[in-house]
Amino acid sequence: MPNKSDNTVVLENVKLWYPSFTEVNELSKKYQVNIATLNKSHIKSLEKVGLGSRVRSKDNAPEQGDFIVAKSIRRPEVIDEEGRDMNSASIGWGSTATVVVNAYTSKKYPGTFAGLQKVTITDLIEYESASEDTSSVSADDVPFDDD
Repeated sequence: MPNKSDNTVVLENVKLWYPSFTEVNELSKKYQVNIATLNKSHIKSLEKVGLGSRVRSKDNAPEQGDFIVAKSIRRPEVIDEEGRDMNSASIGWGSTATVVVNAYTSKKYPGTFAGLQKVTITDLIEYESASEDTSSVSADDVPFDDD
């Protein structure tokens, strides 16, 4: 559903994958997250602001469903439902959230990209580094846009 301006979309009840909220992503050099489990309504809203071509799915990650990668050069606002800052929290893959994204164009690359504006965590799954083996995660596993 468009909100605030003609290029902003609020995506409710989505899952977060590969969140980089406290440090920039090593590949993109930006704060970013995969906004996953997009439904038809989410996709329609993204199409209205020119982001339909950015929606993807991966055969090797069916738990993500349809997703879009949103990025920001500035640290995004990440809060819980009571408005408390969550930037220092360890937000794990599969956490549920409401995410505000905006569509923008780049002077460097053609196309429209998803900007990461605000994340409200509605169901936190804490990241536990000891239980997750990331040694088999390669650069091919983390989607990367050219912006």
